[in-house]
Amino acid sequence: MLPTVRLATRADVPAMLGIYNEAVLNTTASYDLEPVSLTSRLEWWGEKQGSGRPVFVAERGDDVLGWSTYGEFRAKPGYRYSAEHSVYVAAGSDRFRLNPSSSGIQSDQRE
Repeated sequence: MLPTVRLATRADVPAMLGIYNEAVLNTTASYDLEPVSLTSRLEWWGEKQGSGRPVFVAERGDDVLGWSTYGEFRAKPGYRYSAEHSVYVAAGSDRFRLNPSSSGIQSDQRE
């Protein structure tokens, strides 16, 4: 079964937190140096919801395989048309990718 992409819900935050904290500990994708707490991630979720900026999850069955969002890049006026985007994929789920031409997920067959 191929993963699907949908808008995230508050109930997805713990799964997104696990994916994020794994990336904090094992990659250079984030500038956080220590894992973040569920409380701080719920605050982040509230800020995202308040700003109207969506958060998406990719899931297969009941498993969240990754998540993405975007937001303000910098508060300076010169950056007003810029955005920072975040894409995090669960460890072991990186054999799947978003196919922009079909707006769906498909298996990455590279060896």
